[in-house]
Formats: sequence, structure tokens, C-alpha cells
Amino acid sequence: MTTVLILGGGLAGLSAAAALGSAGFQVDLVESRPFLGGRATSFPLSPSDENSETIDNCQHVLLRCCVNLLDFYKRLGVADKIRWYREFYFVEPGGRVSTLRRGLLPAPLHFTGAFARMACLGSRDKAGIARAFLALTRERQTRQDLESISMLDWLLQKQQTTAAIERFWKPVLVSAVNEALERMAAVHGFQVFWLGFLASADAYEMGVPAAPLRELYDAGRLTNTSVHLRCPVDRIHIADSRAACVTAGGES
Repeated sequence: MTTVLILGGGLAGLSAAAALGSAGFQVDLVESRPFLGGRATSFPLSPSDENSETIDNCQHVLLRCCVNLLDFYKRLGVADKIRWYREFYFVEPGGRVSTLRRGLLPAPLHFTGAFARMACLGSRDKAGIARAFLALTRERQTRQDLESISMLDWLLQKQQTTAAIERFWKPVLVSAVNEALERMAAVHGFQVFWLGFLASADAYEMGVPAAPLRELYDAGRLTNTSVHLRCPVDRIHIADSRAACVTAGGES
């Protein structure tokens, strides 16, 4: 059986292990920390206490358009631990709430009614967002610099108001990509809004884990995979321009 060594037990490493293991490879996965999941994980509040409460690193959500992540959860048999919601709530200082939900119109017009009623945005904000949506639809396949400019740069190019950025674009994109707008490549912002909001009517639905994140990454569910925790990589040995050996946890 062909063997594969994966360095790092974050979502990328775990999904690679799930796919390769189910395809018949023998996988060894090494992770420097005592738990899996990377940035999307849980940890004990008091590590020295066996009965310590487990808390998530931060709130992690997904959309129905996150097909690769959903495939990973299905491979591990934990897709039923995601709870889905069809309404987004935008809460302003003072408590006023605007609700975004799909209507009866087909995509990409399914948010038209709810968007028009959003009290947190003024008419100028909404008109600018609508123009940006049209531009996004045109430019997602024609513009060549979306990987080199930030999403914030693109929004400013489209003359988005400060209110539109702070009350609409930023809450959605930072939640989805887990990165600040000025550090997020525009191509990723485009992907969120095209796949999640424009391409189909239900892709925007938000999934929230109904269990601690660590329960989503049970190593025992990985086929043909041996997981080595507390096993930091010390060195990757290169011979003839190829990775010949890895030293991790004192072993090669």
C-alpha cells in the first residue's frame, strides 16, 4: 500500500487525510499540538483538569456553498452535527434588527424584497451595493487582478459607502473568510458572494456546529490514517531536489 505523510492537522491536512485514506492510501498525519483542527478547533479551558469545560477557539460557521467542507464532514460522518439557518440578522447599536432571508423570486433576485427592507442601510448604500453586485457578476470571469488586490480595494473602486462596507460587506465576508477586508484577496470575496448569494437560492444558508469543534475531527473516523499528536516537524530532508525524509517528534 502506498504511504503518504501529511504535515499538520488543520482542516487542510485532515481533509487530505480523509480523501487519501478512503482512496486506499496509508496515511500518517503529524500535528505539533495535542489536538486537531488548526484554527477551527476546541481546547480545554483548564488543561490540567480532566473534567475541564471545552470551548471553541472562536465561532466558526459555514454556508451551503462550502461544498468541499461539507464533503469532508460527510466523509467523517458528522454532517448531521451542523445546524442550518435561513435568516441572517444584522443588529445595530441600540438593538434595531434587519433580517436578510430569501424570497419567492429565483436567484439571483431571491434577496430583493428583504434587501429593500433592511433598515440598517440607506438608499444610497443599497444602490451602491446593487451596482457592486452587477459588477461582481461581470468581473468574476473577466478581471485578471482579483488575486492581487484586496477586497477592500475593490469595494472602494466601486464607490461603496462606509456604511455599506461596515454594515453589509464586512460582517458577511469576515465571518465567511475569517480575515480582514484589507488582507483578503478580492477573488475570495467574489467567491463568497457569487456562490453564497447569487448563484443559487439556498446556498447562503448558514451552518453552525451543534457540537464542540473537536468532535467534528475524531481521528478514529479517518480511514487508513494514523494520527501523531504532539509531534512537531523538526526538519524536511531534501535529496536530489526531492523531499526524502521528514524528522518529526524525534523520529524519521
